[in-house]
Amino acid sequence: MPNASDPCLKLSSQPPDNHMGVSCPNGEPHRHLAAFDAQTGSVDPSFTAQADTNEGPDVAYAGVRYLYVGGNFRKVSDTPQANYRDQPGLAIYPAAG
Repeated sequence: MPNASDPCLKLSSQPPDNHMGVSCPNGEPHRHLAAFDAQTGSVDPSFTAQADTNEGPDVAYAGVRYLYVGGNFRKVSDTPQANYRDQPGLAIYPAAG
């Protein structure tokens, strides 16, 4: 369960287009995607994936080797610099840990 007092969960305007998102204390924005520590509930600031959607993801599945995220998006990025790649509807990220 996410920690409700985590500063990474506070919505604020994000660059470059002032969309709403969250920025962690280290300055990394998260656009509709965030990872949480399963034991503490704190946001993992090393996970900086982005999705070009106003709705956010619809489903996420954590497999042994990959995290699968499905939703109403056309492009995703591994970094907050918005280096988007086409991956309509399904994003796949390597699992951590």
